[in-house]
Amino acid sequence: MLVNFTVDRHLVGRNALALAGDLAELPLLRARRLTLSLRNVDRIDASGLVALVRLYSQLEAAGVVLALVDVSLEVAGELRRLGMASFLVVPDDDTPVQPPRQRPWLLRWLQPSRAVH
Repeated sequence: MLVNFTVDRHLVGRNALALAGDLAELPLLRARRLTLSLRNVDRIDASGLVALVRLYSQLEAAGVVLALVDVSLEVAGELRRLGMASFLVVPDDDTPVQPPRQRPWLLRWLQPSRAVH
């Protein structure tokens, strides 16, 4: 099952924290891929980046691929600058989305299943 969702707000501060609640109603446990449209997101901050990392980590644990589409140049630039575009799939066209091969150190560090001492 493929699930599509459009984020309706910037991923900044409290808006970023609300992303998990926005996605709670979706049938993600039965999905193979969640395609998240960021067409309405022009800004992202640390809260938004953490929200995406946590979402990715939770979906990966369930065997679900996260794909970001309709990403603005500003948001894509932030993802690339922080090395996060390599694990949050940002397709430039309609090619099939493949799971990423390597996970950056940031993802391993923020993974909720790991204790940080």
